[in-house]
Amino acid sequence: MKQLNVFLFLFLLFSAVSSDAQAILPTPRPPIVIVPRIQDPALDPLRVSSGDAEIRITGLLARAVVTYTVSNPNARQLEAEFQFPLPPGATVTGLALDVDGQMLDAAILPKTKAKAVFEAVERQNLDPALVESVGANTYRVRVWPVPAHGTRKVRIEFVSELIPAGGEAVFTLPMRFTDKLDSMRLRITVADPSVLPEVTGNEFAGMHFDKWESQLAAERTLRDLVLSEDLRIAVPHKPAPVRLEKSEDGLYFRAEQPAPPVKAAKRAESSALNLVWDASLSRKTQDHEAEFELLKTYFKDKTLDVDLYILRDTLSAQPVRFSVQNGDASALLAELAKTVYDGGTNLAALRPLFTGQIPSLVLTDGADNFGPGIEAFTENRNAAPVDFVTCTSQADTAVLAYLARLGRGHALNLTRTTPAEAAAALDWEPETVPSVTVTADGKPVRAEIQVIGGFLIASGKVPAETKELVIAETQVIGEFLTASGKVLAETKELVIEGKTISLDAEKIASGDLLRTAWSLMKLESMKQDPRTKEEDFIAHGQTYGIVTPGTSMLVLDSYDLYKTHRVRPPASLAQWQARYDREVREEKPVVKDLKSVMARYRQEIGAWYETAVPEHRPASTSKNVKSERRRGVVNAFRSALGVDSARRSEAADEDGMVANEAPAAGAAREAEPAAPRKPKSSDTNGPSVKVNAWDPKTPYLAAMRAVNDPDRAYAIYLEYRDKDGGSVGLFTDCADFFRQADRPELARRILSNLAEMELESTAILRVLAMRLRLTGDLDAAERVYRKVLRLSPEEPQSYRDLALTLDDAGRFAEAAELYLRIIQGDFDRRFPGIDLIAVTELNRVAARAERAGKKLDLDPVLCFPLEAAFRVVLAWDTDLSDMDLHVTDPWDEDCFYGHRRTVGGGHLSFDFTQGYGPEEFMTRKLLPGKYRVWTHYYGQSSVKRIGPVTLYAVLYTNYGMPDEKRETLTFRLGDRNERVEIATVEGGTSADNGPKGPRDYQVKAGDTLWSIALRELGDGARAEEIKTLNNLNSDKIRPGDILKLPAR
Repeated sequence: MKQLNVFLFLFLLFSAVSSDAQAILPTPRPPIVIVPRIQDPALDPLRVSSGDAEIRITGLLARAVVTYTVSNPNARQLEAEFQFPLPPGATVTGLALDVDGQMLDAAILPKTKAKAVFEAVERQNLDPALVESVGANTYRVRVWPVPAHGTRKVRIEFVSELIPAGGEAVFTLPMRFTDKLDSMRLRITVADPSVLPEVTGNEFAGMHFDKWESQLAAERTLRDLVLSEDLRIAVPHKPAPVRLEKSEDGLYFRAEQPAPPVKAAKRAESSALNLVWDASLSRKTQDHEAEFELLKTYFKDKTLDVDLYILRDTLSAQPVRFSVQNGDASALLAELAKTVYDGGTNLAALRPLFTGQIPSLVLTDGADNFGPGIEAFTENRNAAPVDFVTCTSQADTAVLAYLARLGRGHALNLTRTTPAEAAAALDWEPETVPSVTVTADGKPVRAEIQVIGGFLIASGKVPAETKELVIAETQVIGEFLTASGKVLAETKELVIEGKTISLDAEKIASGDLLRTAWSLMKLESMKQDPRTKEEDFIAHGQTYGIVTPGTSMLVLDSYDLYKTHRVRPPASLAQWQARYDREVREEKPVVKDLKSVMARYRQEIGAWYETAVPEHRPASTSKNVKSERRRGVVNAFRSALGVDSARRSEAADEDGMVANEAPAAGAAREAEPAAPRKPKSSDTNGPSVKVNAWDPKTPYLAAMRAVNDPDRAYAIYLEYRDKDGGSVGLFTDCADFFRQADRPELARRILSNLAEMELESTAILRVLAMRLRLTGDLDAAERVYRKVLRLSPEEPQSYRDLALTLDDAGRFAEAAELYLRIIQGDFDRRFPGIDLIAVTELNRVAARAERAGKKLDLDPVLCFPLEAAFRVVLAWDTDLSDMDLHVTDPWDEDCFYGHRRTVGGGHLSFDFTQGYGPEEFMTRKLLPGKYRVWTHYYGQSSVKRIGPVTLYAVLYTNYGMPDEKRETLTFRLGDRNERVEIATVEGGTSADNGPKGPRDYQVKAGDTLWSIALRELGDGARAEEIKTLNNLNSDKIRPGDILKLPAR
């Protein structure tokens, strides 16, 4: 369906910039976008109808509480989702949602659990809200539901630093809306009554401040207004005395003093420079003029050779050399101005720079989304420096600061300094600052400080018997040194740089601002250390009540939901919290007993597998078996949504049966790759598989094929990409086109754009990983699938997808471990029988490992080697989608969800109506004649879509045998209630064309030589042949043993 791209308001949220920076044109932050999560061109956009903002400024700290009312003019309830950026060093500290007129605060919990609980509660049609960190300085809020013709209020709180310069500190609250607001209230308070703020920028400009309770305050409410400019609050700033605050876990202090003099050495001049220009898609809309100005200033009066490298999903293999003479860099700048921005970002490609002897300058946003990560980098103690420059406030400053430290270089942000200042800094070694000395109760503590991109990171060591914790983090903000830390309540005296502060706990005010400020500074240093683990972020976020890369905030609307999902209610819900603590004990992980799983497996799979297939169709077999029984597809939740899902009963006749129909003409099908190809078949000794070629028939592919020139085709791709902003289908189709055109580097670049589309979208990441796996890029596929698993550990498909990739790579033990987690895990009932499919695939992995000489230490209970002449597995990329796999055999018997075992030996797994699949068909033997493989797509009820549903069909012949073959197809589906032909399979000339010997057979629990001979060879008396062939001295065999079987 056509995506509804309506910006409800442009909300360049919560930035803090200096007055000097106003002369710079900072990169616009991405706007907040609120769109209905069910894309429908008939829907009117959600809008912000009113707002309320309260800003409190204390020194260089600002706390903002922003409440918005979101209105839904449509006749169906919708999910509101929006992303917003925060400046470096800021984070969300609170979230609340109105429930029955009361604002309920959020609980802080691990990020993956918060997402899983949110989506589970959303499926129940209840009222959750979620805020999570989804990238560098970027956050996402999800609210469900915004009722039909109704409103919801959401409140977000955050704490941020102000940046002083020129004697004032500036806080900017973006307030740009595309629609008229019914009302907007703004209240500003300043803790220091001796400074008079100035408010400029929009209709709130010129607000008058009055003294109020030893502070300054201003308030104004406007109605029926259009806000198109940001609000700017400038506060005259002066060094503040040391502030102290008493919190629940001790005393926190904060000192803002003039920064001490820096010590830096001028760099030796070099005759060469490596210039790396990040040309990934995320950089397309950034402020490159500031970067050009930096380069012009830096090259002024210099003469040197510049090797230009382009960074995208990889680093250009060969640089383009430019000679800069007497500061003339015009040719280089002209080349940079022509840069084509496309693809993901792989920072690991920069590693060679860290061992070279030529200085390097890297211009990037640090958005490392398509590489193995930065953990493998090492410090270049004897190499030339590597400097990093970014031009966007949404850069991953933690990553850039870390890399700059390893490269003994600078990390400069052109939104916080001018191009001239940045260019001057590049001629000098990174600054060093003398250590700051702090003593508590007369005991000195020395903090070692290093300047990194405007930040000071301090680390100190105290004797083991020390009871006080002092100066944990320090930071340079503009012209001032900020020191922040914590001391225990019994500390009586604190000394900072010779200034003594007496501590009297009774005279110190209580609060949590300094505690929060310290936690944010600590969080920044944690982000800059790649050794920080997810559990460290979780512990820090839960201790200090802030959103981190490991924690999110979640609102639930009832105590029962908190208890059911094992979420401790927030402190503001004191009664719920106390009740929870009384009733809930430490939860033990649910681990299913393997014997119970295998009992189900034997009942479901084993009974079918051991049933003989008749040589000829029995007279009792009816052609009328090829029908569908009536059943509802969607539950009350889907009905409430009013989603685009067709009930199966819509096609039913009066008897509640649905006859099979021929596929609809023009059904959307997509075989991979996208370019047409001839049907493919296996060798003449096995079954013949013919797949249906499919052409997306999109205008961009038609135009690209017409030019018959890959370079011109790439230009056409760029034109269409820029026209509609890019889509999953466009990127995958065009990647397939260039792969067929023998331009794999362009195919990979285009495909890598999926990593930049939507931050932490597991749906898009699954599409990317599957495509990488299908093209044989297993290392990249593994990285993406591991990210999917980290984001969605509550979904068994996350483990299975990674297991399949590791199996392809021959890493059988790791794959087996993932299958075990599915088999033993406790997953949502939306995924029926996926543990049984995992048992089948685990035994295949064990057999492959055995043949490769890597026998697995598998529990004998799980051993049930299974071989099939033909197997089909169906999966898809969109949650809450209803897809049915059908296989019609040569006897005209249809195997489908209502008839899962056929007389002809077919077996179908349990039906998935709400998940991603998989659904599986297997037959031990192929009947003579043709098998028709097809699917019926009923629709989907997901409240979050990435576009048309993509279907993946994997066809195996001789499954689980040494000569196994596999074919993977993709189909992009269109409308609901759609039939899609997948493939036809031609059986042999005899019904007995199943597995033949001589071959290997792995013994299953309960097997005897006689039962194996009867089942596999058709005659129990042939047990003696098996015994002789394997040189057995007795009839005893053990599960897991590999036996040679004679020919049938």
